[in-house]
Formats: sequence, structure tokens, C-alpha cells
Amino acid sequence: MDGWMDVRLFGLDSDIYYTSFAYFCQYTLSLYKGVGNLYSNLAMPIIKSAKKRVKVAAKARARNSRTKRSLREAVKAFNQAVAAGKPAEIAKTQAEAISAIDTAAKKAIIHKNKAARQKAALSAKAKAAGAKPVKAAAKKAIAKKPVGRKTAPKKPVAKKTK
Repeated sequence: MDGWMDVRLFGLDSDIYYTSFAYFCQYTLSLYKGVGNLYSNLAMPIIKSAKKRVKVAAKARARNSRTKRSLREAVKAFNQAVAAGKPAEIAKTQAEAISAIDTAAKKAIIHKNKAARQKAALSAKAKAAGAKPVKAAAKKAIAKKPVGRKTAPKKPVAKKTK
């Protein structure tokens, strides 16, 4: 109960309390797409940092759910292309699915080992369907400047006076 208000302690009507919390959610979280009224059935924290955590968690949940949804849609499109049996479409959707998997792994939405398993399964399905293997985009090597000693510029020699 640390940091969370229990409406029973204060003798407040719970309907009024939850209504005010729903208003709080609409006011503070409506700026973020898909966040709206996620926490309307929870008790509102009293501590300022806990209130912020509610908002931050709601934003993160919305962001993560969008990434998961795009991952599922990409894999589903790949499976439909495999069922259709068109090699060009299979290769295109496989590249999109691999990109979505890599994005989800980079954002720690799925574990990197799970991402590797899913990509291997996609490649095996594509190979079984007769599509050419898709190579992962190679990272561009950054040209390094040669490391050398900098020579100090020579000072002009002073003229001799007679």
C-alpha cells in the first residue's frame, strides 16, 4: 500500500475516485496514440514519481504493442506468400519479416535468441518453398583515418642583422 491510495481508508465513494482517475488518464495520456484509458481500473498513486511511472509505463506499453503488432503482421504476410507460392513475393516479404524481427530484438521486445530462431525458421520455409535465399544487408564499414604522428609546422628562421 506504499504510495497507493486506498479509497476505503478515507471513506470515499469508489465510483467518484475512479471517475476522477479516468479523467486524469484522459487528460495526461491522451497525447499518446493508443494509450488513452489503459489504467482506468487501477488505484491512482499518490507519490509524484509513481504517477510518472504510470504514464511512462503506459507509453512504453503502447510503443511495444505497436512493434509486436508490426512483427506479427510481417510474419503473417510471409506465411501467406509462402502459401501462394510466388518466389518474388516470398523473397520480398521474407526481407520485411526479418527486418521486423531485428527491430523487435533491437528494442528488447523479443530476445535475440528468439529472433535468431524465428529468422532461421523463415529461411527454412522460404527454401522449402523454392525461393532464393535473402542475404542480410551487410553493414557498411566505416573507413578509418590512418593514425600517424602530427608534425609541428616549422617556425620561420630569423634573419641575421649586420
